[in-house]
Amino acid sequence: MTETTQGRLIDPVESTLVSPGSGVVEGLLARTTSVRDGAATVALATGTGWSLVHAVTTSWGPFLRERALQHELSHFGPFLDPGVVLALLWVAAVAVGLAGRWGIARGWLAASLLLCLVLPVTGRDGFDLGWDGPTSTTLGFVGACAIVAMVGTPRSPRLVVGGTVTVAVLTAAVAVAHGLGQTARGWFWSGPLQAATLLLLMLAALLAAAVLARRRRATAAAVVIVSLVPWAAVYAVDVLAASQDPASPLPTALLAAALPLAALLTPRPAP
Repeated sequence: MTETTQGRLIDPVESTLVSPGSGVVEGLLARTTSVRDGAATVALATGTGWSLVHAVTTSWGPFLRERALQHELSHFGPFLDPGVVLALLWVAAVAVGLAGRWGIARGWLAASLLLCLVLPVTGRDGFDLGWDGPTSTTLGFVGACAIVAMVGTPRSPRLVVGGTVTVAVLTAAVAVAHGLGQTARGWFWSGPLQAATLLLLMLAALLAAAVLARRRRATAAAVVIVSLVPWAAVYAVDVLAASQDPASPLPTALLAAALPLAALLTPRPAP
């Protein structure tokens, strides 16, 4: 048997041996990428829609009671705080992302995350530059949304736009129900979405994820779970702030910190 003939016989055997393993790896990578992209879509829509309504109702607050007095106590130009800048950064991220420039969009999201880290030291508890807000809970929530949004690439412009509009409408409805005259800083977390309410909503989302998993829609279930990261972070902070025993909410806090960390450490294949 010639060397050429031997090579022809061995090549199919080698490819047969390698294909199953490589197929499994490719399948896992594809599922991981799908989960990351789906969660990024949800986080981008959530961060943009929520921050827009927050900017109007709280950072600008044209309907607030005694707004003139509040503007004397906290002002950022014609606004009450720099929350409007956060909203503009998210809008910019969506705009360039919808144009297909997701790398630039991540840059805007990174700028939003950096601003969330810097703003706390510019208020009354820091350099006192004239404004007081947004609250640390708001900054933590928006920052967590930015982290999740940066670890994937939204694949459906329709879902990004539709999700952003849906989140904005729902948040605006909550603001109207709460009373537009009472949407001063921190209203969303101390009023409509207190820790107990937030916990119930997260449990409902986890139940939905379990149903999806039982119906063999594991990717969709994972997207739901990862998308809960910003809300879990807020809940952990609320429980930590209210608890008399610092150890009691520790598992929740660790979970809230571990999920985005795991998302960041998971290698993302090149698009």
